[in-house]
Amino acid sequence: TPDLHSYTVIKLYFNMKESISQEALVHVGIWCLGEFGDHLVSGRAVGPDDQPIQVRPTELLDLLQDVVKKPPTSDRASSTHILVAAALIKLVTRCPSESERIRKMLRKFECSLNLDLQQRSCEFLELLEAEWDSSRAGILDRMPVPDGEIASAESRAVGDRTIDEVPTSSAPRPAAAPAKGGADNLLDLSDLLDDGPPTQTG
Repeated sequence: TPDLHSYTVIKLYFNMKESISQEALVHVGIWCLGEFGDHLVSGRAVGPDDQPIQVRPTELLDLLQDVVKKPPTSDRASSTHILVAAALIKLVTRCPSESERIRKMLRKFECSLNLDLQQRSCEFLELLEAEWDSSRAGILDRMPVPDGEIASAESRAVGDRTIDEVPTSSAPRPAAAPAKGGADNLLDLSDLLDDGPPTQTG
C-alpha cells in the first residue's frame, strides 16, 4: 500500500531505535529501511504534532551499524547481516551523500566467514563501480509488488494514520508497473536478491 510506505518505515525506524532485541521486527525494519529509506530522510513526513520528522541519512546508517555490532543472540546473525548488506546497497540511491560510508560498511562483509554474505557484499561493491553509474538506479529500484498483492491491498481499509507525507506535487502518481510472475510470488526476507539454485546443464 503506497500510502503507508512513509508511515511504516518511520514507525519501524523509531521502534528499532528504541530496541533492536526483537529479531523478527529488526529483519522487517531493515528491509523497509532499504526499500523506503528515502521517505525517512526526505523531511516531508509530518508527525501527529504537525511538525516535520527529521532523520538524517547518517542517523539511518548509524542504526544499521548498531544492528551489525549487536552481539548475536542466535545462530541467525548472518541472515541479519545479509539483510543489512541488501539494505545498504539500496540506500546508495536513497541516500547518495552516504555512498562512501556505505562502501566501507560493505567492505567489512567481504571477509565474512559466511560465504553467502561474502559473495553478496562483493557483488554489491561491484555495483558501486563507475561502469554501473547509468544503470544502478534501475537495478536498485523498489521491489515490484505481485499483482495479487496489489489487488488485495486495494480492497483493505487503510485505517487511521498519525504520520502523513507532504506531497511534492499535485500531479497524480503513475501506476505501479506490474510485476512479472503470478500472484504466488512470495517475499522471502532471508533470500533477497537470490536467483535460486543454479540449473544443471549437460
